Amino acid sequence: MENHIPQQTVERLRRRPSRTVAFLAGVALLVGLAAGCGDDTDPITAFCDAGDSLRADIDGLSEVDVVSGGTDALSEQLDAISGDIDSLRDSGEDVAAQEIEALDTSVDQLGTAIDSLGDDGAVSDVADGVNAVIASAQAVFDELATTCE
Repeated sequence: MENHIPQQTVERLRRRPSRTVAFLAGVALLVGLAAGCGDDTDPITAFCDAGDSLRADIDGLSEVDVVSGGTDALSEQLDAISGDIDSLRDSGEDVAAQEIEALDTSVDQLGTAIDSLGDDGAVSDVADGVNAVIASAQAVFDELATTCE
């Protein structure tokens, strides 16, 4: 005795795998798109994390050994601080916008003082620039303290 499966049932079974595969592919695509839409970190957390990184890099500014690392070591530290400033801005929080802008300006001025050292710049300009960065950073830290507890 031969088992005979109706042709209609065979066609339904053949269609189901393609529907299932299409459904799973669609789900996988949606999951992939959702994962690629960005970071799940809320703006305040991102802002506070960037502030923590800024604090560490400002503290590191006083630890730069210019004698052994030269001005390149100081410039590298400034690059890290500039990255922190960008992260603060990119967090989406508008907290301390003026203070962050002032810090960015003082970092740029310190960079100019460092670049001018071999030409007509003085070491005192670099020292003044470091002090300005530290003072500007403190103003940012004061604002961070009210937002990040």
